[in-house]
Amino acid sequence: MKHLLFLSVLCPLLVFTNCGEDSEDEFLLNRLNGYYSLEVYENYETYLFTNVLEFKDGDVFWSTLTDSCLHNNMKDLTLDTIISHTPSYYVGIYKISGAEYSYLRLSISDAKNGVGVLIEPGLVASRTEFCFSSLLSNTYNLNGDCLVPHQEFGLGEKFPRTNTQSKIDDFIQTPECD
Repeated sequence: MKHLLFLSVLCPLLVFTNCGEDSEDEFLLNRLNGYYSLEVYENYETYLFTNVLEFKDGDVFWSTLTDSCLHNNMKDLTLDTIISHTPSYYVGIYKISGAEYSYLRLSISDAKNGVGVLIEPGLVASRTEFCFSSLLSNTYNLNGDCLVPHQEFGLGEKFPRTNTQSKIDDFIQTPECD
């Protein structure tokens, strides 16, 4: 009977030892690699620029490619808080230096042959009872204050994976904007 009691305690410990431990390779940003791009047109006719996302070693780099140069959007962003990072979804809050809106919420989701991207600039407001740190909420708790995204200025699109070498060469070889 003692052996049976010992085994009933020991077996669950052995079976569930790795519970709750996620491999970092399972997180979305760690699984994505390469370039994803989306061309932006005015009135579906006139080419304006291309938004470019590069995923490398668990990091995301966001740039805008124009006819003359590549603007590194990440140089003005500093990661403040990761709201969620799962195998299929990432939400990060980035502080923007020198911009009208002080924060940006970057949401990335896994999509077939691409990634879903939602970029929302926002302002920090005083904390209220409606400030939650939740994927279902439009406000996020940041050090006692609330981030309120301004969705009317957001960009929500699917970025297809860029597979053509000529496009990738354009991204790499285009000089950076001043």
